[in-house]
Amino acid sequence: MANPESQFRRYPPDYSGIQVEEPVFARMTGPDGRARDYQMDLLTPESAGNAPRPVICFVHGGAFMQPCDRKQAYISYFAQKLLPAGYTLAVPDYPLFETEAERDAAGDEYAQSRYAAEGIHRAAAWLRAHGAAYRLDTEKMILMGGSAGAIGAFRALAEAPDEFALLVNLWGAPERLPDVWDFPPVCSVHGTADPLVPYDREPPLQQALADAGVAHKLFTIEGAGHTPIPQALELLPDLLDFIRASLG
Repeated sequence: MANPESQFRRYPPDYSGIQVEEPVFARMTGPDGRARDYQMDLLTPESAGNAPRPVICFVHGGAFMQPCDRKQAYISYFAQKLLPAGYTLAVPDYPLFETEAERDAAGDEYAQSRYAAEGIHRAAAWLRAHGAAYRLDTEKMILMGGSAGAIGAFRALAEAPDEFALLVNLWGAPERLPDVWDFPPVCSVHGTADPLVPYDREPPLQQALADAGVAHKLFTIEGAGHTPIPQALELLPDLLDFIRASLG
């Protein structure tokens, strides 16, 4: 089945009015056993002043496979809406599998998410260590992931629930439910006709969050498939309301 996300990788990202900085944040070893330096995009408005800005760490999707990376166009579409709301986006890369056979040999979806989760941990540590130099407020960082990026985010939070103050899950409900008892608030967006990450993963996830007393909200997009960017962008005011209400 063709991956609907691919349409958002065919086009260049829209960085108009955005300052893009690309620091190296970690050296990590990938599935091929080779160590490489990994960069993140720090996206701020060109007109931003010197006041520290709260951070959204946005983790890209793409089935944990090359050539997916942080330059996917849809992330810049979110940036065009989120930066005016006062945020800086930090968009890290992470090690990826070269072939489906290599990925599948790594194990189930949870095992495949290992590198994404490691990238998230390393990004969080780098942001806290270097935030002041980039005018970032890292006290209450938000984690946002799309598809595989969200699946990696759930694993990362299960391993270190205190790294982020809130998770925005974009069509990335994990196949294997993590231990969510110490999770921060979780806001989810998912289309009911998603052929890649089935919508039927959402009810058990939402029930687990409710049972654990975790603040949560699910935005359902009726009839939408995987990566429904236009509809998700329309929901951004509601997502921002949830973020502000949850973080104060």
